[in-house]
Amino acid sequence: MDKKNIYEKLKEVLEEKAALGVAEAIVQAVESSERRISKEEFDFIKETMRKILKLHEENGNKISELLKVQKDTAKSLDSFKKLTEENFNKVWKSINELTEAHKKSEERLTRLERVVEELAEAQKRTEERVNELAEAQKKAEERLTRLERVVEELAEAQKKAEERLTRLEKTVEKLVEAQKKTEESINRLTLTVEDLKTQVGGHSHTIGHILEDKAIAKLPKILKKRFNFEIDVPLKRGYLENDKGLKEEVNIFGFAKKNGIRFLLLGEGKTRFSKKDLNDFQEKIRRFEKKYENIFPFIVTYILSSAELEEEIKEKGIQCFLSFEFER
Repeated sequence: MDKKNIYEKLKEVLEEKAALGVAEAIVQAVESSERRISKEEFDFIKETMRKILKLHEENGNKISELLKVQKDTAKSLDSFKKLTEENFNKVWKSINELTEAHKKSEERLTRLERVVEELAEAQKRTEERVNELAEAQKKAEERLTRLERVVEELAEAQKKAEERLTRLEKTVEKLVEAQKKTEESINRLTLTVEDLKTQVGGHSHTIGHILEDKAIAKLPKILKKRFNFEIDVPLKRGYLENDKGLKEEVNIFGFAKKNGIRFLLLGEGKTRFSKKDLNDFQEKIRRFEKKYENIFPFIVTYILSSAELEEEIKEKGIQCFLSFEFER
């Protein structure tokens, strides 16, 4: 039995110290078994030889039987040797199986250690996540508590709002009733105002016509004296054809000559002349400029709506005659 060969084979799957210990144990077991069997066999052989010698002395004819016994003994030794080898092979096979199982156990243990490490890391992350969730739950409970307070406050405010709304509805009902009465009063007042407007409008037209009549009577002399105009078509109130061939109402118009040039005298009369009136009159002037080459525009009024308006009228090239000039 070669201990070195056994050791070399075991070292492939075990640590050196463990392989050496197992090899020594196997060799000692086999040697011990061989020594025990040899001694027993030796005693057996010794006893057999003693009997053979005795039988040889007693009877030479029994030599063949002794040889047969000796042959059986040899067969027993061969059978024992074969059995020992078979047992050794079984032991070696078991050792190989144990070694392979140990190797697989080591691999499984390595994998298990990795799994345990991963589980430990996962457990750590889980604990951190649990702590985060616990903190989030705490904050959520705090927010919920604040929300409950806000809801309570809103409920109280809603209650007060409903009370105010009830009072408001009553007030609105009163206002609706008052509005109804106000509308009735406004309708009556509107009728009165419309009547007044009609009356005032009539008076305004009357006053305006009076102003225009005075201007028509007095302007020829004023235009002659100030601007050297010779009237060849008398001033009047009426309708004059514009650039589109339409008859358009004009407060005062007529024709005059100056230095051999014929002019259209185009006038606008207002009791109170405003900025809007100026814009409207300029539009009218532009409509007639397309038909008449030379226009002398002017206005007659009792008063201008602002001091600045007089300067603007002059800048536009329009003459302004106030009512008091027709009293001279």
